[in-house]
Amino acid sequence: MKKSALITFGLIMSTLILCSCEDRCCVDAQGNVVEDEKCKKEEKTRAAGGHGGGFYWYYGGTHGGVGSRASGGSFTPGVLRGGFGSLGAFHGAKGG
Repeated sequence: MKKSALITFGLIMSTLILCSCEDRCCVDAQGNVVEDEKCKKEEKTRAAGGHGGGFYWYYGGTHGGVGSRASGGSFTPGVLRGGFGSLGAFHGAKGG
């Protein structure tokens, strides 16, 4: 009985982690959450060969909505970051 409970718990936790990884928000170059429309517009601009305006999709982590700062996530879908959180990710994404 204990073994099946552990397996069930593991499956539930894996599902929760995978679902949270796909949650994304749009952030500016400073890591502040902005409206998703800015990232959608940015995608279209980049797809057409233009340069973006400094908005990026940020996956996972936590944030309090538009105007708050995102942390603990990643700019790569399906990857959870820990430790340094968003600060290391932001510097790497901008290229310096």
